[in-house]
Amino acid sequence: MALIEIQFRDTTFFDILQAQLVRLETAALRAFFPELGTTRLIERIEPGAAGFADSSDPFVQGQHDGELLFKLAFALHHTSFADARAAGSLKRPATQTIACVFWIKLEKQDLVLKWTLAGAKVSGQFRPVAPVGGTFQVGNLGDLGVKDLAWIAGPGVVALRLATNANDPLLNPVTNRLGGADWGQFISGQVFADELAAAMNAAVDDATKGSHDPVLLIDSYASGLWFNFLSIDQPEPPWAAYAGVGIVAEGVVNVPVSINASTQITPDIALKKLVLRTTISWAAHDVLTKIGISAVEDSVSDAILEKLKAPQG
Repeated sequence: MALIEIQFRDTTFFDILQAQLVRLETAALRAFFPELGTTRLIERIEPGAAGFADSSDPFVQGQHDGELLFKLAFALHHTSFADARAAGSLKRPATQTIACVFWIKLEKQDLVLKWTLAGAKVSGQFRPVAPVGGTFQVGNLGDLGVKDLAWIAGPGVVALRLATNANDPLLNPVTNRLGGADWGQFISGQVFADELAAAMNAAVDDATKGSHDPVLLIDSYASGLWFNFLSIDQPEPPWAAYAGVGIVAEGVVNVPVSINASTQITPDIALKKLVLRTTISWAAHDVLTKIGISAVEDSVSDAILEKLKAPQG
């Protein structure tokens, strides 16, 4: 399982949605409220209750796995130009109020996160909605190795889950890991292991391509593993990523060479970052003869060390 998960406390996420609602462009709102005409000015949007849509809401039926539907109440206060000018800059003008409820759907299309206005109630009456919405970007997900994503909710938490493997369980129940925090990002160790294996495989592909004296052939590619390293000098063995590849140095005697890499990850609490330390080793093995093994190891060293870089921190 190689998941990246961004979790928000549900009340924090509701606050974010309300803040985005308040920031909606005035032109979009005016088009949605024809009762404002051309003379009324939007004075402010006052957020009300916010939460998840439930089974009693009429728009839940169109919800799919990996999507979330929220219900946001707000009051739209509007005024006239004359009242706004009379109030001046030190007090609010006299306003009229329209009570509203919006249903906001969070979904995805390929690797693009989208929000849409799924439904609306204005002054107690449901109102048809034209396609209204937008997109928002969470980095360049394709470059990060993300294959799929989903929104998922659990007790007290809203999560954006990113899968870096095609078979990652996107829709498994979410575990609230926030403790007392408002939000957090959680990365499965397998993500680091897969990144290390991909770096090793790319390096070996480059190093063996066009190699000579000796000719290097790939025997096996790396698969990343994430596990506890045995350690006699630490009370708790450190977790680390591990990957190994096999190549063959072809010559008078074919010599198999194993190349191993491990990335140990430790938190730097003071600087609030993860520190990645990657160690690379290789060894030539020939049960028939020891002749030339040093030369083979030197050749592998020159070819591989130049290409293999530690994963970015």
